[in-house]
Amino acid sequence: INSKGWQNLYVLEDGGEIRQITEGFSAWKNPSWTPQGILVSSDQIDGTDLYGVYLVDPKSGRSRLIVSPELTHDNLLEATSIDPLHEIFLRSSNGSGQQIYRWRPETGLQKITFVKTQLLQPTVIQGKKTNELYSLGLEKGRYRLVRIPEAVWLDEKAPSNTKVIPRHPWSPPSPALAVNPFPRSEIQSYRSFKGTGVRIEDLAAFFSSGSIFGLSGTVSDLMRDYIVSAEVLSLGGSGVNNASLFVTSERGRSTWTLGAYTTRQTRLDAIFDDDVARVYDYREYGLLGGLQYPLGAYQFITATLRMGGARRDNFSDGAVVESWNSVNPGTELLFSPSIGFGFDQIQYELYTGPIRGFGFLIEAQTDYFPGRSYASERLRLDIAQYEQLWGRTLLAIQGLAGTSFNLTDGTDFRNPFLVSSDDIFRAYSFGDDRLRGNYLLGVKSELRFPVGELFGFEPLRGIVAVDYGSIWRKLSSIRDGVTSSWSTGLAFNIPPVSMSFLVSQPVQVSRGPMDSSVLHFTLRYLYL
Repeated sequence: INSKGWQNLYVLEDGGEIRQITEGFSAWKNPSWTPQGILVSSDQIDGTDLYGVYLVDPKSGRSRLIVSPELTHDNLLEATSIDPLHEIFLRSSNGSGQQIYRWRPETGLQKITFVKTQLLQPTVIQGKKTNELYSLGLEKGRYRLVRIPEAVWLDEKAPSNTKVIPRHPWSPPSPALAVNPFPRSEIQSYRSFKGTGVRIEDLAAFFSSGSIFGLSGTVSDLMRDYIVSAEVLSLGGSGVNNASLFVTSERGRSTWTLGAYTTRQTRLDAIFDDDVARVYDYREYGLLGGLQYPLGAYQFITATLRMGGARRDNFSDGAVVESWNSVNPGTELLFSPSIGFGFDQIQYELYTGPIRGFGFLIEAQTDYFPGRSYASERLRLDIAQYEQLWGRTLLAIQGLAGTSFNLTDGTDFRNPFLVSSDDIFRAYSFGDDRLRGNYLLGVKSELRFPVGELFGFEPLRGIVAVDYGSIWRKLSSIRDGVTSSWSTGLAFNIPPVSMSFLVSQPVQVSRGPMDSSVLHFTLRYLYL
């Protein structure tokens, strides 16, 4: 479509040159290649929005009318053919819904299908003995690919259009009604948020076991060039843990994010080298900048930089709190760059969420405190494979691994892991101190299957799951953190909300897991 609003045909040459082959105010819809030329629908001789089927020479742009608008009764045809001079199949609303018609010079237009819903996008494929006709058919609210064998074709003459179709291009009846073209000097560039209004993308809340709740909202400009997002998160009823406000630019190939954040986490202490688990509150606030760049259709790299202040307090062991406070005088400066590489080929279904495909994310994060010349590293791998067995029944296999370690000698302030037992290691209740560690290795397998279809509630599905893994503090104590469980329950997705109820039974493989069943409940937004 050019600046005048005219729609024409263009050909992309082998060398990358784009060549325009038609000219004028007529519209051209649904072009398809044939050995004889481009088969396309157009309204070029019609003042009543009716389209005929034309054959266009891709070299000269000359068009030849094959099926007259007087026969089609439609304003947006889809036509297909192997030999358009002798036989054309097309979709038309010629008096009886969206049906498939066949045109031949000797018989004219004939209706060959009759369905109560609609058939769209006919496609003909040359077979060994006869041509095969395929289409998209609407059945029970879903489009399905259907084959229409010649044995079931109807042979019904299509009625002609009784409208009088003028055989000349349309022109305004008087100069007073003519629309003046916009001078190029008056065409204004698009300006985000100025004169276009604000698009509310989502306003969401979620709640899960452990008294976790969160609020989030996202707005953007009309074309989604810029996205503004805000989030507030509380963990375990301890007040606001995380809050953020970010602005994201998606105007080009790269995605940029800038914003401010504050976060509070309960971290595992590693200063005192003994078997006692001690924790403290880690508070961080500052500015964040991020970049995501696609390397291809499914691969991408990410890079972020956090700059701000960090503070540690509320140490859990009063017996040694004075010694601990002596090495934590107050707020200190932090620089934290991270880089990641991801692959995402996972496909989603409305009620199931992820249904097939493979994806992984590798991420490395460095924390550097210049005031004490201390640096630590955190490596993480997330991987997932979804296999669709049949229908909405699928097998999900997910794994994760991570390690955190010091890069410099001295005080140990590495960034440990905290696992959400609502997702894996379900033998523990949410927030259990044994879910914290410097090293992490785990795998989870889930069989997800529809159960709501038995009584007309499609979003409801059943889950049977098994998980196994370990989260531990020292390299020599991997067996101390081993845990496994099997779980069963129900979940349902009503986009954009996902809810699940699971009962997990610990398997006693080592000390740590509970002896009784554990209940897990989640209410989340957009399958997070």
